[in-house]
Amino acid sequence: MVQSKIIIEALNPVNKSNIDTIIHSISKMEGVSSVGLNFDDQYKFIFYVDYDEALLQAIKGQIKSLLMFYGSVILTMKEG
Repeated sequence: MVQSKIIIEALNPVNKSNIDTIIHSISKMEGVSSVGLNFDDQYKFIFYVDYDEALLQAIKGQIKSLLMFYGSVILTMKEG
């Protein structure tokens, strides 16, 4: 199992308190080993996800869906 990291910048959800819920939900996804919040202001938040490289596409899709569910959208997603 090869571990990699992606860094995601997203718009804040309508209810900013949902950031913790988003981070917690991502940490429970299959193939994710850790998640952490790097930055948070009134407009956007940035977090990282350490994941099993074999599950990258599935994890990206799940993260996009989760963010949309909470009224957020990805601004950038880069491997880091």
